[in-house]
Amino acid sequence: MSSKKVEAFLDTLPLLQDSKSRGVFYAKLRPKESDPEGYSKKVQTWSDFIYRICNYVNRVSFSANELSSLLEYKGLRPECIEQILDELEYNREVKSVEDFTKEQGWGGWLFDNVVKKPILSFASPLRGKTPQRKLVHLKLVEERAEKLLEKYGDKKLVLIEELTNSSGLSKEDLELCFSFLRKSKKAHTTILENGQKAFKFTRNGEVINDIDTGIMHLELTLHKLEEQKLKLEAEISKTRLQALEYKKKSNKSAALLHMKRMKNLEGVLNKRLGSQHTIQDILDKIEDAHSNAEIIRAYELGAQTIKTTTEKLGLSKERVDGVMTDLEEVFADQREIDDAMKIGTDLINQLDDPDLEDELANLEKEISKPQQDSPATKLANELDKIKLISAPNQSPVAKTPEKITPLTPNEEDEVIRKLEAEFA
Repeated sequence: MSSKKVEAFLDTLPLLQDSKSRGVFYAKLRPKESDPEGYSKKVQTWSDFIYRICNYVNRVSFSANELSSLLEYKGLRPECIEQILDELEYNREVKSVEDFTKEQGWGGWLFDNVVKKPILSFASPLRGKTPQRKLVHLKLVEERAEKLLEKYGDKKLVLIEELTNSSGLSKEDLELCFSFLRKSKKAHTTILENGQKAFKFTRNGEVINDIDTGIMHLELTLHKLEEQKLKLEAEISKTRLQALEYKKKSNKSAALLHMKRMKNLEGVLNKRLGSQHTIQDILDKIEDAHSNAEIIRAYELGAQTIKTTTEKLGLSKERVDGVMTDLEEVFADQREIDDAMKIGTDLINQLDDPDLEDELANLEKEISKPQQDSPATKLANELDKIKLISAPNQSPVAKTPEKITPLTPNEEDEVIRKLEAEFA
C-alpha cells in the first residue's frame, strides 16, 4: 500500500491532527509508577491504534522499525513504539514470529522462510528484542485466517499465488494464517510435481487426497493449454502478416513457406483446443459429481432427521392407527349423545302452545294488580307519624307541612296495640 494512502488514513484520525497532541501521543512513555492509570490508558489507545492501522494496510506481522516507518506523519515518528510493543507482547496481543510458529507446531519450513530470511536481511541477531524482530498480531492473524477458511473451506487445492492475489496478504502473512489454521487441522499443504506449494482449507479436518491433487493437476494443465493457445494465436497472426509482406515484395517462395508454417501452427492450435475442451469437460463432470454427492448427503441427512424426529416424538404407524380408531369411537359416542339430546328437545317442543299462552296471560294480570302495602311498610309509616307528633318544633321536610293534631299518651298506646295486632 502506498504511503499516500496510509497518510490519507492518518488524516482521518483526530488524535493526530493537532501538533501538540500528536507530539504527546508519539512521545516515549513516562514511567508507569508516576501515573499508572494514565500509562494504562495510553497503552490501550496505542493498542487500538496499531490494530486499526494494520487492519487498514492488511498486515498481520510487522517489526518495530516497519511500524514506526508506517506511522510517520507530518515528519514525526513515534518514539514509544518499542515500549508499546513490549507492553502488547506482555499482554499477549502480539507475539514474536518465532514463538508463534513454534507454538503452532511448525518449526521447519515456515520458520526458515518467515523468520530467518527477513531478519537476516537486516543483519540482526535472530534472538532478542530488536527493532527488526518480527511480531505477529494475534487478533488480526485469527481474523484473516477465518476469512480464508470462509472463502476456501472444503474446496479444492489453492496455489499460494492465487491466495496472494485474492487476499492481498503477503506470502509471509499467508503462511502465518495457514499456520494458525493448521494447528486446529483446518488447513493442509502439499508440494506438487512442478514444485509449487498448494493449500487446502477444510472445516471437517479432511486431509489432502489423490482426488485433490488430480484436480489440481488438471487445472494446471488447463492453464498451460490456455497460455499455449494465446501464444499460438499470436504466432499465427504474426506468420500471416509476414506471408503477406513477402507476397507484396514478390518473394513467392518465402510467402508460401510462411503460409505452410501458419497451417502447421493452426493444426497444433486445433489439437490444443481439443485437449483443452476435453480437460474442461472432465473438470465439469468432476464438479457435477461433487454436487451430486452433496445433494445425496443432504437427502440422507434429511431422511435421518425426519426418522430421528418421529422416533423422538413417539410417532409410529401403530400409534397413529390406534389414535384414529379411538377418535372414531369417540365421535360415534358423541353422535349418540347428540341424538338423545335431540329427542328430549323434540318432546319439550311438543307442549301445547295455547296452554302456555293462557298461563303467560294470567301471569301478566297478577303482575298488573295494584299491590297493597305490606305489614312492615304500614308499621314504618305509623312510626314516622309518631315521630312527627312527638317533635312539633322540628322543621318539616315538605315545603307546606300538614297540620297534625297531637295524640294523647292513651291514644298512642292504642295505635301501637292495633299495629301489634296486625303483625301478630
